[in-house]
Amino acid sequence: GQEDEDSKQATETFIKSLYEHCEEALGRYIGSPTLEGTHEEKQAVRALFAVGELSMIGFRNDEESIPGRRKRRRTPMDPLEAISVKPAARLLSIVETLLATTLPHEIETQPRKTPHRVRAHAFLTLGKLCIRDPVLAKNSLVLFSRELQRREEASPTVLSNVLLTMGDLCARYTNLVDIYLPTVAAFFLSWVVE
Repeated sequence: GQEDEDSKQATETFIKSLYEHCEEALGRYIGSPTLEGTHEEKQAVRALFAVGELSMIGFRNDEESIPGRRKRRRTPMDPLEAISVKPAARLLSIVETLLATTLPHEIETQPRKTPHRVRAHAFLTLGKLCIRDPVLAKNSLVLFSRELQRREEASPTVLSNVLLTMGDLCARYTNLVDIYLPTVAAFFLSWVVE
């Protein structure tokens, strides 16, 4: 009834507020002169983790995010079930920026390397956002695939998180991931050959 709607509205408002705080922390991190081993790095990792977890609030494996899927009836036992709050476009853009090996910089300055720890969390966060958004998933799969192809340069932590994310996306959107399975197989085969 009305109490459930009020609760849902309050939860969605709270999630949006937390997204804003995470966006601020990540924006400060990208603008900071030193990226690795700083308090800002720890805050960035926490913010990335929080964004991923916030995006999963209310998620059910059988939820309707894919056209043609049957909508599950809402039960009074789970008031969070129908909640799905997407982050703002700027926050999504910041998460995608943190996937890069280097961050944007002024022309006259040296490129700033994104720490492996931050990149690894950014890939997981993007993967969680993709679970709730098939369009984002379709557009992001090429990023995940490309990271597997650059395995010589990538950190094992980043690669592990990319594989984990692609596995989750494969379970959720099999038809989208199919074309990337040869890349995943080649990645595993390259480890066996060495």
